[in-house]
Amino acid sequence: MPKKAITIVLAITLMFAAFGCTPQPDAGSSDNLEGTLPEILNKIYESAELDADTKSWLAGMSNAEVPDDNKEWFFGTSDIEYAEAFASEPMISSQPYSLVLVRANEGQDIEALKATIRNNVDPVKWLCVFVDESDVVVDNIGDVVILIMSSDSAALHEAFLSLNAE
Repeated sequence: MPKKAITIVLAITLMFAAFGCTPQPDAGSSDNLEGTLPEILNKIYESAELDADTKSWLAGMSNAEVPDDNKEWFFGTSDIEYAEAFASEPMISSQPYSLVLVRANEGQDIEALKATIRNNVDPVKWLCVFVDESDVVVDNIGDVVILIMSSDSAALHEAFLSLNAE
């Protein structure tokens, strides 16, 4: 078979592989999580595989919407846009801890939003205590981005990811 014919066959094969044979997303489907941010937070706390003392400690968190004038505390920058954000942090504690859920604006670039959070968040924001960089998690399911800064970030992240299977 001549080289030109092989090239044409390969080109056609690649076109079908790239465009023709890949499943197209259903226009009516959504990978977004159902529920409000407080409901999602409660599901994470309920399903996280944590010891009883930690679960009890998490039950005492101060959970509230992130006000626009306090974005910098939670994200390390006030130059961040989103539809809404909900944070869970202790009022006073010797343990560094922050979990923030962010719902992106419709059509917002989720990867850019995650990069903004990841590049600006301060794991030493508590002054006297800090979280190791390896304990900072920024991830998403659909339009919900999660920021976790905790020594229990792996268990909390796993609980968040399990919501995608529901």
